[in-house]
Amino acid sequence: MYIYCGLPFLLWWVVCRKSIFVINSIKTKNGLDVLKTIGSSIIYIVGSEVMVLSFFYRYLLSICLIFLCLWGLYKLQQCSKLTKIHWIFSSLLLSIFPALPVVKGDSGSNVIIFLGGFLWILLSICEYKRSFVIGSIIQIFLLLSSLVVVISTRNNFEYRLGLSWTNMISSWILLVIAPVFIFTTPLQITLRLKHIAKSLAVPFMLLSVSHEPLFLFILYMHMEAWLKLECSISKPIGNIEQKTFGNITTNSSLKNEDFRRSYIFLFYIMVCFFGTGNVASLSSFDPSWVRCFVAKFSPFLMGGLIILKTLIPFHIVTCYWHATNVIRKVPTKKLFLGVLVFNNIMGLHFLFLVKNKGSWLDIGTSISHYVIMQTIVLVLLLIFEIAKYLTSNKIFSNNTIYNKYSLETGKQY
Repeated sequence: MYIYCGLPFLLWWVVCRKSIFVINSIKTKNGLDVLKTIGSSIIYIVGSEVMVLSFFYRYLLSICLIFLCLWGLYKLQQCSKLTKIHWIFSSLLLSIFPALPVVKGDSGSNVIIFLGGFLWILLSICEYKRSFVIGSIIQIFLLLSSLVVVISTRNNFEYRLGLSWTNMISSWILLVIAPVFIFTTPLQITLRLKHIAKSLAVPFMLLSVSHEPLFLFILYMHMEAWLKLECSISKPIGNIEQKTFGNITTNSSLKNEDFRRSYIFLFYIMVCFFGTGNVASLSSFDPSWVRCFVAKFSPFLMGGLIILKTLIPFHIVTCYWHATNVIRKVPTKKLFLGVLVFNNIMGLHFLFLVKNKGSWLDIGTSISHYVIMQTIVLVLLLIFEIAKYLTSNKIFSNNTIYNKYSLETGKQY
């Protein structure tokens, strides 16, 4: 008890030791730079408080996405019209989902699920025609198979036929094959990211009951626009089509734009939290999500599949965040310091919102919000390591499955 109470004194002692360094840093800067730093800090604090309020009012994320759209449009003044249209439409479409009702049970229809799956398949076909990637045929087959299994299973349950063995075995095969298929793609950044999103869309579609595949598709399109946005601002980086994932050896200090990128990353994580439901509420989880995989009640297996579905959007966002850092040659682990700062601001707010009076629901909800914010950094660190593994490894070093030829140079990747 006494050791715990003495921890703040130890932390403030460390802060006071660094105070001279902070004062000297302020003296070396002019007044305008100091005002910019203070202004940016205020904006980040207000933005963190908005993310706190999003736990209670999901529509605030929609409003923030609209403001983010306007900010990105301002930054994209020198870019092509196609890039601007891509950013605007993806931002506005993504802002719709936090304002929609929470997905509960079998609240969707075959039309909505078919639309989401069809868009994924159509995207794969279009990219296949553009890049001549033979492996995209396999990708299209996996997406098409998952869509057929989902709709077939839904129809079986509507007619009270239950889960067939064919659909269950097919679901488990697709669940295993789709993620492994990622490691057969080249390490070229844009190509690897596209196949990561498509491969993760397969199990996500199998675990969907409503507009979740459509949400993941819009999220993927917005991440593509965000990658272009981050590559277009700051210093020139060259053609991203020729860049590959690799280790970052630079040891640069964190700048204001690095904190901005960390904040946007955490904001997108919140959008994934509340895009199709309320992860902070147990009432948002439904056993019907896993009906393509489980015929009998199995709490641990069902819980694992539900967690997998919840984390898939996080993985896509983290992979794109890692890609922006690789392109900018900024160590991603350093940027986690920025994520930690914003997370601590939110965690401190939730600490004061913890209740010990009232109904058990209010007390449990307040505690769960605080626990989520305390553990989210650890979860994101784990997700980042997985994302780093997904983006930095492949099975075939000589690209025996893929034969991607550039239309301009005729070279093979």
